[in-house]
Amino acid sequence: MQRHLPPDLETKFPMVYRYLQANTGDSFDSTLVRRVNVEEVKEGRMVCSFTPTAADCNLLGSMHGGCIATLVDVCSTWVIHTIQSKHGWMAGGVSTNLHVQYVSAARLGVPLLIESELIKVGKSMANMRVRLMEKETGKVCSVGTHSKFNIDSKL
Repeated sequence: MQRHLPPDLETKFPMVYRYLQANTGDSFDSTLVRRVNVEEVKEGRMVCSFTPTAADCNLLGSMHGGCIATLVDVCSTWVIHTIQSKHGWMAGGVSTNLHVQYVSAARLGVPLLIESELIKVGKSMANMRVRLMEKETGKVCSVGTHSKFNIDSKL
């Protein structure tokens, strides 16, 4: 299945585009995020879509909390790449804090929107917020915050 990306993503946000194209391995997060579609990208904000499959769900038929936490981690990291040239964030950084509130079940087969926004970014730290909600109803399923430390100087 081919991932949906906005047609102007490569020209407007080349670092986001390159990051998404490079995510091709068989690692845990790569196999999940290849199914995330990018709907909208603005400086400091991204909207993605995702439809949970059985592989993403627990025995109750709702998305596993670890799967949701991974989406919060990855999608909030992508939003850093919408502005990284202004603050020197060439790599995605490393997580210092990831917090997820599970508000209501994200159900098998129900399309979701994932809204990621950059709260604050500096030379060494970035803070992001993510909301997962049902695409049709807007019902919030999870809310996450994520803090990252810039490792560019260590590379």
